[in-house]
Amino acid sequence: MREPILMLYNGTIHTLNPAQPHAQAMAIRGERIVAIGTYGQVLAASVGAPREVLDLRGRTVLPGLTDSHAHITWYGLQLQQVQLAGVRSLAAALDLVAARASQLPPDAWIEGGGWNQSEWPDCPELPPRDARSG
Repeated sequence: MREPILMLYNGTIHTLNPAQPHAQAMAIRGERIVAIGTYGQVLAASVGAPREVLDLRGRTVLPGLTDSHAHITWYGLQLQQVQLAGVRSLAAALDLVAARASQLPPDAWIEGGGWNQSEWPDCPELPPRDARSG
């Protein structure tokens, strides 16, 4: 037996197709849309197939949206930090920190991250907290 069709109708379906931006009905088999258009068009496309019918009662259907899963607060805070990704030495990292420090009051905290000290020939381990630029 063929997989049943889910038929949605009586709604506003956004297609993202410029030639047909909206539809009133659609038929879905498994994970695929098999028909979209008016109720009659979708019904005709699914003739003979077992189906479940769902009245949307005017509701809206949007295309699948993928959650990028951004932690927006964390991202915003990170943008305020000294960006050390790709820095190739402790001295270069300290220069970036010193440049940021020159823009801040003397008692301000400076945060940074993203470095990979295993790529620093002058500092094979984590940098010490009291490291100073030359």
